[in-house]
Amino acid sequence: MFAHFLGGIGLFLLGMTLLTDGLKLAAGPALEVLLSRWTSTRLRALLSGITITALVQSSSAVTVATLGFVNAGLLGFQHALWVIFGSNVGTTLTAWLVAVLGFSIKIDAYALPLIGIGAFIYLGVRNARLKAAGTAIAGFGLLFLGIDFLKSSFDGLGGGLSDSLLAGGGLSLFGMVVAGTLLTVLMQSSSAAIALILTAIASQLLPLEAGAAAVIGANIGTTSTAILASFGATSNGKRLSLAHVLFNLITGAVALAMLPVFMWLVAAFMPAGEADTNPALFLAGFHTLFNLLGVLLMWPFGDRFTHWLQARFHKGEKVLSLQHLDKAAAVVPDVALRAITLELARFQGLLAAHINSSLVNTGNQSNNDNRSALRSLLQDINLYITGILNQPLRRALSRQLPQCLLIIQYAYNLLETLDELDEEAPLPVELLQPMNDWLLLHDRPEPDSVTVEQNEAEQTYQALKQQLLDATVEEQLSLTVMNQGLQRLSLYKRLQEQTLKAAQLLRTLQDGNPSAEH
Repeated sequence: MFAHFLGGIGLFLLGMTLLTDGLKLAAGPALEVLLSRWTSTRLRALLSGITITALVQSSSAVTVATLGFVNAGLLGFQHALWVIFGSNVGTTLTAWLVAVLGFSIKIDAYALPLIGIGAFIYLGVRNARLKAAGTAIAGFGLLFLGIDFLKSSFDGLGGGLSDSLLAGGGLSLFGMVVAGTLLTVLMQSSSAAIALILTAIASQLLPLEAGAAAVIGANIGTTSTAILASFGATSNGKRLSLAHVLFNLITGAVALAMLPVFMWLVAAFMPAGEADTNPALFLAGFHTLFNLLGVLLMWPFGDRFTHWLQARFHKGEKVLSLQHLDKAAAVVPDVALRAITLELARFQGLLAAHINSSLVNTGNQSNNDNRSALRSLLQDINLYITGILNQPLRRALSRQLPQCLLIIQYAYNLLETLDELDEEAPLPVELLQPMNDWLLLHDRPEPDSVTVEQNEAEQTYQALKQQLLDATVEEQLSLTVMNQGLQRLSLYKRLQEQTLKAAQLLRTLQDGNPSAEH
């Protein structure tokens, strides 16, 4: 029995992972379109959250994608909040799939062919999205095969436990809430926990009330993912994680307090006697109903709740730290690329300001501190991109992410050049000022006039070199000062070229469509 139980849990978790990863990769562009275009009102944001979560079968993926869009400035925080609430409702679809298909059909007659079909699609095609679809189909089959093993492991246990669980009344129900919460935390999947609870109910191992309390606990336990994701997250990430936790806690507390009322309501919507003959379907309806109640409870307080959240987590925000990137957002590569592009654009602005400051305040200790902080920020971005490259990616993304790494390399080169400039001997102001003016004028040309400004910059650069040579010939400068001036001017030229290359590459990423399959 234990072997069947362990194997069933493993198959279900593996199937859920493959299903989610496959759907996420196949539906990545659609997810981006839905989040960016269909969240203009509170109601549309709520419906988008429900739809997208049902589409990709992962409320965590929807949460991090939503966070990515908030950090990217493409989705307002208030509307993002309702996408998160909608994802709580959308994730209840898994319970319906398990209840309707897992206990109403001969599973092995469908699960094994699905696994085979999915595997053949994955191995037999080259298109990334078709491969992802094959992964999802195979995952779907494994998921239901896991349920079949769970059912067989519970066979023969009987209902002896059923009566004892209700003997303690409310205390036992609270214990089932705790058990459901711990089960979700341990498996890091509310879907797996609910599938296990539904299987126990269908096998008459648990009474309906105890199962309902365990489902409430599983719903609360899913907040553990949000809590873990909030560590090291951006301020918006922490606010959305807090909203997710509070929503589930409030909804769970109300559902537990009104448990008899909810069970009566669900039974009222089902045909007579259906609750007894199909208890798994009953619990799926219960799961959806109390999550819908949570949305109704939050609806009147939406604006005030949003303002309260936006007033949190302002302390400790640093300019030289990640603003658009959350570690959890890497779960959805399409969204993560957009956030990376924004982070790199912000970094270029910070680096340009640092270059200006370094030219004006030579040898200032604060410049050295800022430079170290910039290097640390670059390393964080680099590690973030490397983590995404380890995931399955669409062909377009697998080409664009290395371009981001190249921009980072240009930035490292710029910082090293600034280090070299600090080691150079100081020049007279009358020589240094024209060089500084030249660099500040030509370091960030407009995209529409790159070629023209490059030519003008080259002409001015050659003119400055000639001035140094002429002044030396006329004995206005010593050879030592001339060499120092030429060396500094060469380093300025390198700064200008590296900055221009990074800006051009970033412009290509910004103008491109990350969601397009090339």
